[in-house]
Amino acid sequence: MIDDGVSGLLVDVELHAPMADAIGRLHRDRALLARVGEGARVRFEERFSVERFKAAMSGVVRAVMAARASRSDPLPGRSGYNHKILRRYPTV
Repeated sequence: MIDDGVSGLLVDVELHAPMADAIGRLHRDRALLARVGEGARVRFEERFSVERFKAAMSGVVRAVMAARASRSDPLPGRSGYNHKILRRYPTV
């Protein structure tokens, strides 16, 4: 997930001295701080953009709707649900 020196600095979370060294390194080297900050921002936007989220969720919704369409009872064994509402709002 993190590319060492590009989108962050990798250190062993169990060892406090290397963590402190990495923080100190970023504090002293503002150019490194700017580079890894920008790298982290770019990586985040690539992996978690609104467009990517929409595409992923669209696939999930299509799969659920296809599975429901292949059954005669959209919610078998769930008699507590109001089927009139489900017929009125079939995407629920």
